[in-house]
Amino acid sequence: MLAEIYFMRSTIVVALVSSLVGAVAGAGVSWIVIAKGPTAVLQNLSVSVVGEHLVHAKLLRKNNPEQVLTMLESTLPTSVKWFDALGYKRPGDVQVLWQIREYKEKYALTFPEEETKLLASLPPRPE
Repeated sequence: MLAEIYFMRSTIVVALVSSLVGAVAGAGVSWIVIAKGPTAVLQNLSVSVVGEHLVHAKLLRKNNPEQVLTMLESTLPTSVKWFDALGYKRPGDVQVLWQIREYKEKYALTFPEEETKLLASLPPRPE
């Protein structure tokens, strides 16, 4: 009987300690993801954007504006897909998608079918 009580106490203590360790570990991981995550994402995005700007600047210096234009236009369908995945909810998001749609139509660009449908089904353009 005494052994069973001791075993039960030990089990409860181990369970409580394990729960406490799990809670601390979970809080630590959450803090890293919440506090450090956005910063890391923004840093990676910044490096990517700056790298693209550098490539464009070099091409322009070499007198290759058509290549720069082609590179920039090729990113537009991916941008549409990106905004759709994020759920364009802000008026600024919809405004940018409308600008892409108008650019696509004005210069007769060809987009994949999915992105073309997304642009065709945009909510009313914000003022």
